[in-house]
Amino acid sequence: MLHCKLPMSTDEQLEHAIASVPPGPWGVAVSGGADSVALLHLLHRRTDLRLTVIHLDHLTRQGQSTQDAAFVAAMAKEMALPLASATRRDIEPRLSDPPTNAQALYRALRHELYRQSVEMHELCGVLLAHHADDQAETVLMRLLRGTGIEGLCGIPREPVLGPVRILRPLLHIRRQVLRDFLVRQGIAWREDASNASPHYQRNRVRIFLGDHPDLVDPLLEVSEAFGKLAAWLDAQTPDVGRSPLVRILRQLPPLVQLQSLRNWLLSEGIPADAISLALLERVRSMVEDSASPPGISAPGGIQIRRRSGRLGAQRSPHVLP
Repeated sequence: MLHCKLPMSTDEQLEHAIASVPPGPWGVAVSGGADSVALLHLLHRRTDLRLTVIHLDHLTRQGQSTQDAAFVAAMAKEMALPLASATRRDIEPRLSDPPTNAQALYRALRHELYRQSVEMHELCGVLLAHHADDQAETVLMRLLRGTGIEGLCGIPREPVLGPVRILRPLLHIRRQVLRDFLVRQGIAWREDASNASPHYQRNRVRIFLGDHPDLVDPLLEVSEAFGKLAAWLDAQTPDVGRSPLVRILRQLPPLVQLQSLRNWLLSEGIPADAISLALLERVRSMVEDSASPPGISAPGGIQIRRRSGRLGAQRSPHVLP
């Protein structure tokens, strides 16, 4: 007799997601919004986790971000959890090379606070509340601007972020499931009015998917399919070393060649989100076409050179690492 596996209920989905977090001390990044508040309360049910609430006040939205910080502090106190909080003014002077783009700067500030919190509170890492709808939005945004295999994988569950371990246990949970949980439990959260502003591309994409919900599942399927392809590709991709030989790179199949170049650029300190398909193709032309320019500029002030049959990368002396 065949036994069909019944789909999990929303409660079972949440339980399964939270059970994926290893026991121990963890930081939880809490903005005060519904997603992170739900993550914190779900995690707090487990007795084998020692949680620290992490919050950064970006000092934006005419003081509303400071009200968010007060809300998160009060919630942490009520739950008897330690709080690692800071403002943008506290963290920004510690960045050696702060990005000029506002969203990239806020991301760098949060990552620095995560690093400090992990070190100070001796944490296993930091848990983030990105969910399935965030994943669908990310894939669509990358499709719109053009991307490669890595981009279509979407948000990684456990990204590489220097010395800090990051986990996103809710990546398979839909946004509405989290909000329904909060409503059932009578748990309050804060709404960020800027999330409705069409000024930001992600907000425009979120609104579009809200009007076309039938596109969310196909986008999630794209992410899953390309994740499997990326895993297979990683297994086929050789380590080409710090100064890869052009003749060796030319012998690789095109997809493997591009993956080798991407891995090499990562090893040279170029951030993953700065390695666009356009950059990879420019480096690839240096490999395939001896008449192409022997040098190009890459993000982060890194110069890529082809010399004596090898590729090399060097940071401009006036750019801090």
